[in-house]
Amino acid sequence: MLGWTYMILAILLEVAGTTCMNFSEGFTKVWPSIFIFVFYALCFSVLTLAL
Repeated sequence: MLGWTYMILAILLEVAGTTCMNFSEGFTKVWPSIFIFVFYALCFSVLTLAL
């Protein structure tokens, strides 16, 4: 059951990273661009725990 929780969290972090990619407007805005890398790094870390 804990694996599914990690999987759902990884999906939500990936969606947040993709949303920030839209807000960054081609990496011209600083904070959304930083959050892209933060959310994707967290996503891959949590996905590792899910597996």
